[in-house]
Amino acid sequence: MTMTLTLKKLFLAAPVLMLLLLGCGPDVYVTDVANTTLPPNTGQLDIYNSPDEVKRPYQTIETIRVQDDRVARRQNEEEMKQKAIATAKESGADAIIITKSGIHRFRVSDGQGGSVTYNSKFMELEAIVYSDK
Repeated sequence: MTMTLTLKKLFLAAPVLMLLLLGCGPDVYVTDVANTTLPPNTGQLDIYNSPDEVKRPYQTIETIRVQDDRVARRQNEEEMKQKAIATAKESGADAIIITKSGIHRFRVSDGQGGSVTYNSKFMELEAIVYSDK
């Protein structure tokens, strides 16, 4: 009877764990900062690794957080950056500043009353427009 109950729990938890581990790709979270509506940027987008690199006056229009919760071997930093660029261009940004990136560690239920450690990559950025154009 106990074995049957354990198998039922595992059977019910398996789809949730598979979705979490395989996932569909990086998630993008956007916070509007400037409350402005700009036409999409169809040209080049500059990429900076810190605010000190920006040599022109600028205004932050939104903050972007990209997070990849897929299993580690499927996490792709370049894919995360491309999603952030596409989001910033859609908002009319001239550039992005990568302000933070790293790994978020947390615990996930194993479906049997325990938990396992799980790592998620993330990247935080500012989408900016140049003030002197």
